[in-house]
Amino acid sequence: MKKNSLDIYWENKLDFKYEEEILRYKMLCNDKISKKLVKKYNINPKYNTFSDWEKYIKEKILRISNEELKEYQKYINLKRINEDSISGTLNNFLIPFLIAVVGQLVVEGIKSYLQIENDNIIADIIYWLVTYFMFAYFVYFMTRNIIKEDREQKRDQLFYNDIYEIVQKEMVKRNN
Repeated sequence: MKKNSLDIYWENKLDFKYEEEILRYKMLCNDKISKKLVKKYNINPKYNTFSDWEKYIKEKILRISNEELKEYQKYINLKRINEDSISGTLNNFLIPFLIAVVGQLVVEGIKSYLQIENDNIIADIIYWLVTYFMFAYFVYFMTRNIIKEDREQKRDQLFYNDIYEIVQKEMVKRNN
């Protein structure tokens, strides 16, 4: 997460490190967290259920005034919209772009191969098998990484959406 003044302000104000809390939220949601990240942030779950997590967030926002709560709502709304935008870009641009580029390369490769006459059928079969498996591995690797990134973005978005919902409830409670 790139640090700007709002990120630092709200982390200090609420004593709430977003990168660590997102990891805890992911642990709560049974997402796989790499051992490297757990070790880097020294993450230990602070809650076992969603209601425990919600209480934890409420405790954090109870520290701030009504005016600050309104500002925090705007900040969280900005964060969740940003996460939605990243996920949308991934789905709407990157995946079709990769399909178009890889598809064109395959078509061009087949066309160029058909124009060349080869007498050695065994060499041709080996060439096509190696090419096919390299292509299949490339597609598998790219698809796996895209799906992993999309899942990460969606979980981050859910994290901010849930906080936004908690803030909304608190605002209604304070206004009544």
